[in-house]
Amino acid sequence: MLLHRLGQQRGMLGATFFKAQNKIQDPAKLSRLVQLIDAEDTKSGAGQYFTPRVLIQAMVECVQPQPMKTIADPACGTGA
Repeated sequence: MLLHRLGQQRGMLGATFFKAQNKIQDPAKLSRLVQLIDAEDTKSGAGQYFTPRVLIQAMVECVQPQPMKTIADPACGTGA
């Protein structure tokens, strides 16, 4: 249901999630997706990875953070 609602949004968010599915049935497509995501990672020293700007912009559009509100992301690593 959430993917359907996201697909109805305007702009890049709607375009990104239009006809989105939460499953990948073809192992070759899953492998290709992992390779594409891995190619987008920008590695820095000490094994740190930085999120590409376009992905950050999509996340901000989804979460819509507000001043003085806290957003928890347990997968953010150091959060730096």
